[in-house]
Amino acid sequence: MVRFENVGMRYSTGPEVLRDITMRLAPGSFHFLTGSSGAGKTTLLRLMYLAERPSRGLIALFDSDIATLPRHALAPLRRRLETAGKGRAEAGAGAGVPVTVLGADGAPLDLKARVLFSGMSVDAGTGDVLMRVLVDNPRRELLPGMFVRARLSSSAYEQALRVPQQAVQRGAMGTQVWVLSGTGEARRVTVQLGELVDRHYRVSAGLRAGDRVVVTGMDRLVEGVKTQVVASEAASPLAAASTAALR
Repeated sequence: MVRFENVGMRYSTGPEVLRDITMRLAPGSFHFLTGSSGAGKTTLLRLMYLAERPSRGLIALFDSDIATLPRHALAPLRRRLETAGKGRAEAGAGAGVPVTVLGADGAPLDLKARVLFSGMSVDAGTGDVLMRVLVDNPRRELLPGMFVRARLSSSAYEQALRVPQQAVQRGAMGTQVWVLSGTGEARRVTVQLGELVDRHYRVSAGLRAGDRVVVTGMDRLVEGVKTQVVASEAASPLAAASTAALR
């Protein structure tokens, strides 16, 4: 639907704000635009919505090179782009990415829901993304003005390694967890984290399945010192790095 090839953009005689952008947005796909202030996000959106023409490179919209089109031909293309998702909306909740609607207790509701469209940018401060979801609501379980939560699966990992959220510490040395060896000696391990799901982080590097990870009392640990583990009635001070299917 949208294709950029080696696109560059500059305003007047200033420096290029976009350089060598190459991408393809297929019909029905979802994409998120992120970046720091001044990275060129607004300029990229203006190019996509035909408010600007590139300084160089190719922008093809519905297989039409916008550089070769007269100005009066851009308006129909812009309207076509704005209504590209209308057909999916009219098709009902049977089209689009599936969404799970959660009740007040966090349990999934027996409702079919699908994403109609997603915003193209992510708020750098909050991480928020604007989405619109269509829900089949035959039993009127959802009413106007109600606040609900929904879960959208963006990735799937059949053997994801995960640890409890409270086990993770961040500091000058990076993101770390405390691990106990087979003889009980404590050591810090630097980890790389992925998504946070149900108060557990997915660990992409740094741990192996079965590693004993400390989740409470980390402030009393000393590197390399043998540690005695005492379980309390409230919660176990250890958790094993475990594998699970995350979707």
